[in-house]
Amino acid sequence: MKVIRQDVQANDVRQDVAHTLFVEGEIDSIDRPVLKLLLEDRIRVEGMGASYSLSNVADALHPHHPKYYFLIDRDGHTAEEVEKHWASFPNPDHKNLLIWRRKELENYFLLPDFVVKSKYMSKPQSDFIQRLEQEAQQRIYFEAVNRVIILMRRELQTTWIRKLSGPQGLETKEQAQQKIVELRTNACAQKLQDDVAFLEQDNLMHLFDEQVRLLLGEEETCKYGAGQWLELMAGKKLLNLLVDYAFIVHDRHGNELHGKEKLRAIVKDLLALPPEELPQDFQDLRRLIFAKID
Repeated sequence: MKVIRQDVQANDVRQDVAHTLFVEGEIDSIDRPVLKLLLEDRIRVEGMGASYSLSNVADALHPHHPKYYFLIDRDGHTAEEVEKHWASFPNPDHKNLLIWRRKELENYFLLPDFVVKSKYMSKPQSDFIQRLEQEAQQRIYFEAVNRVIILMRRELQTTWIRKLSGPQGLETKEQAQQKIVELRTNACAQKLQDDVAFLEQDNLMHLFDEQVRLLLGEEETCKYGAGQWLELMAGKKLLNLLVDYAFIVHDRHGNELHGKEKLRAIVKDLLALPPEELPQDFQDLRRLIFAKID
C-alpha cells in the first residue's frame, strides 16, 4: 500500500509529466478513491494528507507544473470565491485550483436523491431525510459557532499594516530603529481598537444569528430544501451516522460490512451510476478534467 507523506515540502513533490490532481484528506479518507473512480483513472490522483495546506502547495507548484491541478474543501470560502474558480478552472491565474461547492466531499453522499439510488439503501427516502434532519439539528449550533470562529480568525489576522513606500527619513540606523518603535506603538493601538470593536458581544451575537439564518433559512430547525445546512455543515460525521442507519452491505461471503469498508462499498456502488445521474458538481468536474486531458 502506498504511504502518503504528510511532512512533504513543496520542492520535494516530484511527479512525471502526467496530468495530476492533488486532493485533501487523511490517508484513509474517501477523497482519493472517490476521485479515482469518478475520473475513471484517466488522471493521476494524489492525496496530500490532512495537515497539509493544499492551497499553499498550489501557490508553489502551479507556475512550474501546468499539468498539476488542485481540489480543496470549501471550508470557509465564500460562494463568490468558489464560483470564481469553477468559472475558469483550470486557470493558472487561480493556481489551477478548484473548491468544492459543498463543505466536504462527503456532503455529496448525503444528497437524498443521489444516495437513494444505491442498491445498499435499506430505508425509504423519506426516512433517510427525516433522520438526516434530526442528526443535522443536533449539530446546527455547533456548526454556527464554528463559522463565527472562522470569521473571527479572518478579521483578527488582518494585514492592514502597510509597507513603507520609500527610504525618506531612514538614512541612518537610528532613524530606522525609531521608525520600528513608532510603527509598533501605532499598530498596537490600532489593532487593539479594531479587535475590541469586532469582539463586542453584540457584534458576535449578530454574526452568530446571521450564520444560523444562513444554515436554516426561514425554518426554526433543519428542513431538507431550506437553508444551506446540507451544503455548509461538515459532512464526515453526518455521513458516518447516516451510513450506519440507512444502508446494509454484505461481502461476497454474506458477512455484514461496517465502518470504512461499508462506506467504500456504498461509494463505489453510487459512482458506478451513469454519469448523468451523479451530482451536478461531479458531472462538472468530469467535464472540466476530461476536456483538459483529452
